[in-house]
Amino acid sequence: MIQKIQKMNNKKGFTLVELIIVIAVMAILAAIVVPRMAGITGSFKEKADQKTCAMYARVIQAKIEINNTTGITAGTLTKLVNAGTPSTNAVIGEEVKPTQVSGGAYWYLYDSTANTVTVSASTDSTGASPYATVTVDAKVIE
Repeated sequence: MIQKIQKMNNKKGFTLVELIIVIAVMAILAAIVVPRMAGITGSFKEKADQKTCAMYARVIQAKIEINNTTGITAGTLTKLVNAGTPSTNAVIGEEVKPTQVSGGAYWYLYDSTANTVTVSASTDSTGASPYATVTVDAKVIE
């Protein structure tokens, strides 16, 4: 009988209470880490859209510098592409949508008076809610 009790005391493993405590701690850690990771992903997407805006601005700037302003509208907020096909005033012939939000678009504004080009990524289809904006000088090199 004493041997049987000693055998039961020598059993190795975790009790149910210990397992529940470990699971609770893991759940608390997950609740802290997951939202932070989502925020990091969002900021990376916003930075990617900022870089894309800069690339578009440089393309428009280069076209203006070589006096190839075909399709570049001055003084009006203009969408770079429309519904997958280049619009008549599209500067870039391919559709690239912002990564931050679905339904958004890239817009540009060419100010011929100040000689600047502003490109923005917007959260809506009207360009009224930009979250990433780049402005570059658009002076024609003579």
